[in-house]
Amino acid sequence: MTDDRTRAKALGYLAHFGFGLLFASGYYLIFLVIDASGWLLGAVLGLVHGLFAGTALVNILLPLVHPRMGSPWTDARS
Repeated sequence: MTDDRTRAKALGYLAHFGFGLLFASGYYLIFLVIDASGWLLGAVLGLVHGLFAGTALVNILLPLVHPRMGSPWTDARS
């Protein structure tokens, strides 16, 4: 979104905060739809969310759409 690293960091913090609110709202809607809640259900949903984010999202999907993310064949040592 910007070449300025300080501005990029600020935008990143804002984006993470906004997406955190969206995910919290999504969890709330899931609890509402299935009419159940509790720490165990929240932990299971969080585990599924974390596994997806830590595997498929970061390693497969994010490099496809992020213009500045390196790949195994590119790095900063040029």
